Amino acid sequence: MRPRPRTALPALAAALAGALTAAAAEFGSAGDVLAFARSRLPREPMRVEGTLRAKAPNHFTRATYKVDWLLNWGEREACCAVLDERGRYLGQLRAEYPRDASPRYTFRPRPEADPVSAPDLLEPIGKTDVSWSDLTLAFLWWREGTYQGKVMKRGREAALVEFAAPDPDDEVQTVRVWIDSHLGLLLQVNYYDRNEKLLRSLRISTIKKIRDDLWIVKNLDMIRPLSGARTKFTVEDVTFPSSPSRGGTRH
Repeated sequence: MRPRPRTALPALAAALAGALTAAAAEFGSAGDVLAFARSRLPREPMRVEGTLRAKAPNHFTRATYKVDWLLNWGEREACCAVLDERGRYLGQLRAEYPRDASPRYTFRPRPEADPVSAPDLLEPIGKTDVSWSDLTLAFLWWREGTYQGKVMKRGREAALVEFAAPDPDDEVQTVRVWIDSHLGLLLQVNYYDRNEKLLRSLRISTIKKIRDDLWIVKNLDMIRPLSGARTKFTVEDVTFPSSPSRGGTRH
């Protein structure tokens, strides 16, 4: 794919600030914030291929994984597969977000395998710090959030939404999500334990222009502040399939 411009988030914010100052959305609830963010997702099907690199506190790369997404936000669904360096599947998750029903998740250990019980969606995948919930943007469809108002986050005005984790495990209890109130762009997601200790922080670092009307995330980082470990996700390629499989990506 021909290289396209990419920019750090603060640089983009500076370039757009003048035009967007009067265009900030107003919110009355967590649902309003999440609906605004979802409305900014691309409507046409996209296939996104990328790499997850899990790094130790000394920056040594502990593991590398390939990620293959088929995103069809117009139909409110995503299918994501993760493979190790040898091409072995860690799993494939299809997420469906019906308008008037609870989310549906279908997990397969391999694309051709029969579905099995889905793993804990908030648990990190393999040796990474990233979860299936992160890769399918599940938090944009959670329903029991509380709108905490607008705050400044990473130099941008952001709407803050707080959730009790939908299925609290022994670790994650609270999730906070910051959405840019001008762009609808996801800025950061933090995961906390029962003592309000920050466990993991998902941060968008750079975005990439695919075409004149579409920017997507190019790089994001999942950081563990206590240990210094982190996982970096990098988008390698984006294509637009004309007829996506509604049964989920078959790799």
